[in-house]
Amino acid sequence: MMKTLNFLKLFLLLSAGIVAGCSNEDEMHFSTCYNSYGEERCYELVDTLGYVRFTEQATVEAKESFLQEHYSSLSFVLDDRTGSYSFVKIKNVAELSALGKREEIAEAFPVYHDERGGIRALYGMLFVDTDVSVKMEDMLNRLGIKYRDIEKEPRFDGKSGYLHYILISNPDCIGVCNLLAKQPGVDYAGPDFAYFIEKSTTSSQWPLENTEGSGIFAEDAWTISKGSPDIKIAVLDDGVELTHRDLHANLLPGFDAVTDNVPGDNGSPKFGDKHGTNCSGIIAALDNNQGITGVAPHCKIIPIRICYDRYSNISSTVVYDKWIVEALKYAQRAGADIINCSWGNNEQHDIELTNKINELATQGRRGLGCIIVAASGNFNSSTLEYPASLPNVITVGASKSNGARWEDSNYGSGLDLVAPGTHILTTTQNGDYEYVTGTSASAPHVAGVAALMLSVNPSLTRTQLKEILCKTCQKTSRHTFSTNATYGRWSDQVGYGIVDAYDALRMIQFQKSTLVQEDAFTYTINNLPRKAKVVWSSSSSDFTLANPVDSVAKILTRDCGKSTTLTAKVYYDNALIKQFTKNISSVLTIEGSNHISCCGQKAKRIGYLPYGATLSWNVSDNVDIDSQKGDSIRVSMVEGTSSGYWIEAVVRANGKTYTKRENLVLRKKEGVDMDFLSDTRGPGGSKRFAIYADPIDNNGRSMRDIPEETIVRWWCRRSPNSGTDADATLDSEDQITSSMLVKPACMRASTLPDTVQFHPITFSSYPPIDPFLPVTPPIIPLVPNIDATDINFPHRLKVTLPDQDYEGIVTCWVYSHCAKATLLSYLVNKDGISVYTEKTSPTIYSAPTYRVTSSSPAGDHIAVRRMETEENDTSLHEVKLLLYNDFGLVRTVNGTSEEELLQMNVADLPNGTYYLNVHTGNSVIKQVIRIKH
Repeated sequence: MMKTLNFLKLFLLLSAGIVAGCSNEDEMHFSTCYNSYGEERCYELVDTLGYVRFTEQATVEAKESFLQEHYSSLSFVLDDRTGSYSFVKIKNVAELSALGKREEIAEAFPVYHDERGGIRALYGMLFVDTDVSVKMEDMLNRLGIKYRDIEKEPRFDGKSGYLHYILISNPDCIGVCNLLAKQPGVDYAGPDFAYFIEKSTTSSQWPLENTEGSGIFAEDAWTISKGSPDIKIAVLDDGVELTHRDLHANLLPGFDAVTDNVPGDNGSPKFGDKHGTNCSGIIAALDNNQGITGVAPHCKIIPIRICYDRYSNISSTVVYDKWIVEALKYAQRAGADIINCSWGNNEQHDIELTNKINELATQGRRGLGCIIVAASGNFNSSTLEYPASLPNVITVGASKSNGARWEDSNYGSGLDLVAPGTHILTTTQNGDYEYVTGTSASAPHVAGVAALMLSVNPSLTRTQLKEILCKTCQKTSRHTFSTNATYGRWSDQVGYGIVDAYDALRMIQFQKSTLVQEDAFTYTINNLPRKAKVVWSSSSSDFTLANPVDSVAKILTRDCGKSTTLTAKVYYDNALIKQFTKNISSVLTIEGSNHISCCGQKAKRIGYLPYGATLSWNVSDNVDIDSQKGDSIRVSMVEGTSSGYWIEAVVRANGKTYTKRENLVLRKKEGVDMDFLSDTRGPGGSKRFAIYADPIDNNGRSMRDIPEETIVRWWCRRSPNSGTDADATLDSEDQITSSMLVKPACMRASTLPDTVQFHPITFSSYPPIDPFLPVTPPIIPLVPNIDATDINFPHRLKVTLPDQDYEGIVTCWVYSHCAKATLLSYLVNKDGISVYTEKTSPTIYSAPTYRVTSSSPAGDHIAVRRMETEENDTSLHEVKLLLYNDFGLVRTVNGTSEEELLQMNVADLPNGTYYLNVHTGNSVIKQVIRIKH
C-alpha cells in the first residue's frame, strides 16, 4: 500500500516573480526556451544589455575605451572568466551583431532575466549529455556549429556515456542546444550562464556566526576542522541538484529509490523538487567564495531520492516505506556515517523500516553506530514526528535568531536539541539560492556538526557523539532548563539547548587534554571548551596561586624546600568533567645530563625557582659557559687546572641563599659502533638492511644521550662485482642530517628518495670527483654546520637491494669536533653484510678551527670559539664574522686567530632567522642563527 508522508516542507520566505510567456520573436531570433530533462525552462531577453568577450590581443586601452562607450553599472561577474568578459550597455539586441564585428571583441552574447528577475548572460558554454556512440566533433561539424573547445568526462549518474563541455562562438546558445537535443544519442543539451551571486560570507548566514544563544559557532569550529572528505552524509530526500556549483564537487554517486513512473538519475530531483538541495547546502555547500558555505564544507554528500511531490497539494509527497528501506540499504552500502532525515509524519510505518533504522543506528558504521538525524516536525505539537520519535535517532527542533523555539517546531519528551531553522539561506534548484524555514533546515545543521565531530575523531561511537553533542549545547536564556536528564539540564521546549559546533569539537579534543607546564610557574590546560570553567587550588599555603583564569594559572612560592599539589577541576554546565593534579617541589635541583665534552652538553636548568628569586651560576675553571638564558645554562669543556668539572647554581630568595653543585663527567668521542639488521622485504629475492651508526666514548659507552653535534653522512655505490646495473634504494630513519651520493662517470649512483632530510647549508663546498676512482671514495673536505643535530638514538639508514644479483658498498662518515672523523664501509649483497676495506685509505679531515657555540643565541651575543686541537693551524690569520638575512649583509665583525672568543652583538636586531658565515683562513663555517630576545 502506498503511504503519503506529510513531508516537512520548508516554507520559503522570499516570493519569486514568474516570467509570463516566452518570446522567440526578437529581431535577432535569439531562442529563450530549452528543455531540461523533461522540464521547459524559459528566460526573458534583455534588450538593453549584452555580454562580450574581448580578444586576447585587445589592449587595456582598447578595453577601457570600449567600456566607456558602452558603460554598464554591471561591470563584473563572480566567475573565473572575470577580466575577459564584461556586461555592456546596448540600444537593442540588433547591436550585438555589430559589436561582434569590432576588432577588440571576439563574441557578443545576449543577456536574459530568469523567472526571479535575476540577470543571466550566455558566454558560449554548453553542457551536452550523450551516450558513448556520439562523436561530438563529427556532430558539430555536420551541423555546421563552430566551436572553440571541447572537453568531456564520464557522466555523473554512472551510466554509460559522456558529459561534454563545449565552447561555441554562436551567440544563440539556447538555439544551438535545442538543435543538439534533437540529435540521436543526445540525452540533454543546455547552456551555462554567467550571473551575479554574492560571495560567501556568514553575514547572510546568521546560524554559522559565533553568537551566544543563537548561532552555532561554526566559524570558531572551522579553526579546528572544516570536515574531512572521508566523512559521508546521506541525504534521504526528494533528490539533490547534481550540477549546482555550490554542491557538485561534494557529491558522491547517489541512488534513486523511487520505482514508479518518475525515476530520477543518481539521486537527482524531478518536477522542480528542491527540498533535498536545500538540506544538502546547509550541510556541505562548498567554501568556494560563491553563494553560501555549509556547516561541514569539506565533507561529502550521498544524494538519495526517496520521494517526489505531486504539486497537487503542498504537503502531498509520494513515498513508500519500502523506498526508504532501500534508501537506507544503499546508504549502508555506500558507507554513510551520517543520515539526514528532514521528513516525517505521525502515521504508522512498516516494522521493516523501523528495524532498518535501528539496525543502522546500533550496528552501522562498522559497529560504531550510524548517526541518524531527524527533524522533530513543523506542527507546534508536543508529539514528535516519525522517525524523530525513535529513541536511536538524534531529534532536532528549530530555533530562531533570538534563541527561542520556532513557534511551529514540535517539542516535548524525546527532543534532544534545537538548531537554527528560520530564514536560512541555502542552495535551491537551477543553481540558485533561497531563504527557507522549518525543522527541515534545523536537522542539516546538526548533521553538519556531527560530520565535523567525526572528522576530528572518526572513532566516536553513536552514543559518545550524542553525549558530546547534547552536553555542549548552549542554554538559551529564552527557556528554562529545569529537568536533570541524561546529559544535563533539559527543557521540553528546546531539549538540551542550541547545538554548539565549536564546543563539541573542543570537547572531543579535551578528552586527550593534559596539564602543560609552560614555564617554571605557569600551568595551562590545553583544548579547554569555550564554556568550561576551571577551579584551581594548592594543597600548601606556602604556595600562592597568582590570578588563575580558567585555562591558565601561575603557582608561586618564596622559599626553597617547599612542595605542594596543584589541582585543577574542570566544570561544564556545573558538572565536573575532568580533574588534573600536579605535584610541585621547590627543592633546588639541577636538571639535565651531567655529561660534558668539548662539544658541550644539553642545557642545564633549575627544576623550580621560588617567586622573585635571582639565579647565578659558578663553574670550575675548565668549564666555560656558552650561553645562559632564564633558568637554563649550556656549558662546554675548555683547558683548565681544576681536577674536576662542575657547575653550581646560586639562588637568592626571600633573604636566603641556596646553592646546588653538580659534578660533570667528561666524555670524548673515540669511534663509531656499527650494527645492522636485515629482512627479506627486498624485491626479487633480495634483502633490505637497516644499518646503524652510534658514536661511542673513550670508555666504550654509547654517546647517544650526548648532543655531540655530530654529522652523519651516508653514500652507496655498486661494487665492480655487482651482477646487475640496477641501483639500491636508500631511505633515512631517525635523524640523518645530510647525505650525498658518489657519482663517478663509470657507474650510476644509487637512488635516494625524498625521505632523506637534506640540509644544504651543512657543507660549504664539494671538490670535483675523480671519475677514474671506481673503488676509493673521493676526498670530501667538509665544513660542517656544527648544530646540525643532537644524537638521541643511533643514526640509521635503510638499504633495499634491487634484486639478488646486486652487490654494493655502503659508506658511513661520522664527524664530531671532539676527534677525527670516522669512515666505515660495508659490503652488502643477498648473502648479508660484511666489513669492507678500501684499497686506498681516504683522507679524513678533523675538526675545523672554529665553532659557533649556539644556533639560538641566548642573550645579546653570537659567540664563535677557537678550538684547541693538535691539527689546528697555529699561524696567524684573519677571522671574519658575516651575518646575513634574506635581504643581504646585516653585520660584520673582524678578528684574528689569536683571539679565543669572537662575539657579535645582536641585541638591537629584530627576532628572526639569520645566516652566519665564519671566514677563517681558506675555510668557511656556515650557520643558521635564530634570534629571539
